[in-house]
Amino acid sequence: MARALVDHPGATYQDLAPHAGISRRTLYRVAASREALLDLLRQEAHLATARALDAAGLADGDPQQVLAALTLDFLEDAALYSFWIEEGAPRPRPGQMPPADPVMDDYRARMIGFFRRGQATGAFRDDLGADWLLRTYDALLMAAGTLSQESSADPSSLRRLVMASFIAGAGRG
Repeated sequence: MARALVDHPGATYQDLAPHAGISRRTLYRVAASREALLDLLRQEAHLATARALDAAGLADGDPQQVLAALTLDFLEDAALYSFWIEEGAPRPRPGQMPPADPVMDDYRARMIGFFRRGQATGAFRDDLGADWLLRTYDALLMAAGTLSQESSADPSSLRRLVMASFIAGAGRG
């Protein structure tokens, strides 16, 4: 369902079912409305992200190896990660501040702390801000998620692409 929402954001709720490869009846069993489905997928994405961050060992270990493991974890369910980044976070109304998203805030804080640690150890360039490194990393993950839907690329080969691109631009060595 996450991939269907990312790939077809303008689709009506009923039209999401065939894009997800399920019947409309099944869709309504999963969630009674589009908003209920978004809430369900947000919760799932939040839990998956928290599990990945907890398992990664962001505070210790070689930063490049930790990032490679985290990348593979995210790419194992690229559609859910893409949904969370593209559609799952609450959106601001024009002229308003974005709504609070404690899970996104936690993700950002933990990842920025991780990138700063990597910069301090010399694993990542220190002339690029940690926020930039995070945005670049997220963009590479989104690109890998899109590629996973357009080809038969497996998560391991996508991880190699993300890591090669990221480390060549942000890494030292």
